[in-house]
Amino acid sequence: MRKKLVCTGKRIALLAFLFVSFTGSFVVHAETEVESWYLQFNIGTAKPDYPGDVGDFNRRDSIALDVIGVYVPLSDKLIAGANFHVIGDTFWFDNKMIETFQEFLAASGKYYIKGIGSGVYVRGDIGMARMNLRLDDYSPSSGTTVGSRTIVDSTSDWGLGILLGVGYAFPVFNDTQLLGELKMTSFDIDGDKVNNLSASIGFMW
Repeated sequence: MRKKLVCTGKRIALLAFLFVSFTGSFVVHAETEVESWYLQFNIGTAKPDYPGDVGDFNRRDSIALDVIGVYVPLSDKLIAGANFHVIGDTFWFDNKMIETFQEFLAASGKYYIKGIGSGVYVRGDIGMARMNLRLDDYSPSSGTTVGSRTIVDSTSDWGLGILLGVGYAFPVFNDTQLLGELKMTSFDIDGDKVNNLSASIGFMW
C-alpha cells in the first residue's frame, strides 16, 4: 500500500517556514530587554518513530505543541523553567485509525549564544513522559452501522523523557520574540523507546 503522508502537519510546517522567512525579511529587530520571567508557546509538525513496524498506512497527520512553558533568567544568556510538550499522531490503514498522544512534562533550559531573546539558542529538557494509544475500527465488519468500534484505548506509565533542540529567536517587540525550533525527543514508554523529530514556530514573551 502506497504511503501518503499528508496535510495538517506539513501545511503547518510550510506556513511556519514562510511566516518565519517573511518576518525575518521585513521586521526591524527590536532591542531585547531581559524580563523577570517569560511564557512560551510553540506549534508545529512532528515525525514520531515507534519501536517495531507500524505497517503501511493511507494517511497520516501529526502535530507538536509546547502547550505552555514558563522560564526565568539565570544570566543574560541562560533561562530555565518548566515546559509541557505534547505530540499527537493519527494514521489510517485498512479502515482502521490509530491515534497516539504523547505528553512530556519537563524541566527546561535554553542558552542563547548572543543573549536572551535574540539569535541562535540551544535547548534541553528532562522530565517524565507517557503515551496514550487508541485504535478504532471503521470497517463494515466492526459490528456497527454508524461510527466505529474502539479496539484499544490504553495509557502507559510515566517514564523518563529528554528533549534536545536548536532554535532561532527574532525580536519583534522589546518583550516578545518569534521563535523557530527544531527538536528531537526520546521517551521511555513502558520499556520501549519512542523517538520524535519536530519543527515548530512560536512566541516567547
